[in-house]
Amino acid sequence: FFNVLYFLIIFDIFRHAWFYIFTDVSAQFMYTLNFLASVFCMVEVAEPGYEAITYSLITTASNTVSPLSSVISYQFLAFFPSLNTQE
Repeated sequence: FFNVLYFLIIFDIFRHAWFYIFTDVSAQFMYTLNFLASVFCMVEVAEPGYEAITYSLITTASNTVSPLSSVISYQFLAFFPSLNTQE
C-alpha cells in the first residue's frame, strides 16, 4: 500500500509536503507495530528473569542496523562512481 503512495509522489500525480510526511510516518508506524509484536513474542520465550536484557539487546541490535546499513551502502557506492551522478 505504501509503495503506491510513493508512486503518486514520484510521478507527480499528487505532490504535497504533508502527503509525503504522512506517507513516511505511516510506514514507520507500521514498522514499529511489527517490531513490537515480534519483540514481545521473543521476550515471552526468554528465560525467566532475563526478559529486560533480552528486550534491550534486541532493541539495540535493531536500532544499530539502520545507521550502520546506511554507512555500508555509502561505502559500497564509492566503488561505482557512475552511480553517484544523477541526470
